[in-house]
Amino acid sequence: MSKDNVKNFAKVTVSTTYDAAATSIVLSGGNGAKLPNPSAGSVPGTGAGTAFNLVWWDSTTYPDPSDDPKVEIVRCTARSTDTLTVIRAQESTTASTKNTAVVVYLMILAPTEKTIRDLASTVSGTFVDGDLSTGILTVTHNKVLSTPYAITIRIFDNNAKEIIPDSVTGLTNTATIDLTSYGTLTGTWGYSVI
Repeated sequence: MSKDNVKNFAKVTVSTTYDAAATSIVLSGGNGAKLPNPSAGSVPGTGAGTAFNLVWWDSTTYPDPSDDPKVEIVRCTARSTDTLTVIRAQESTTASTKNTAVVVYLMILAPTEKTIRDLASTVSGTFVDGDLSTGILTVTHNKVLSTPYAITIRIFDNNAKEIIPDSVTGLTNTATIDLTSYGTLTGTWGYSVI
């Protein structure tokens, strides 16, 4: 699973009003540069073509987007200067009209439920062989690997001992780690995939 493109302080003003079917959204002049470019990945390992979600709401009436009954999450799949191509009604929101002429509509690239779920999926996994006495740990993980295949696995226990193996073998979603030279982990232990 590719992670969404990201950028700090990415809040933009929408230039006009739209109905619930619009998928080409024009921002106020110069605002497009505040957003990442979906055709060029800014997250390590994502590569090109990483879209991202935006929260779109009436900021005049509702300074807090969660208060706007018509708040919507849209997915930006392309940007050409100040024009966005979006997919409407993302993450269980509903496509809604943004057509009140006297208000300012904003979009912001903010953490959403999808953000948290994507992060969780990149570090989750299941121990296939969790018996450290064998010295071999096989990990099945959800990380999407790219060429050259590279993965870092941090193994830790509740006594603050941490191991970052020198080498990890295996492609796709299974990695094998030889732990025979790293001693013993005690208590509750686990790992994270980076």
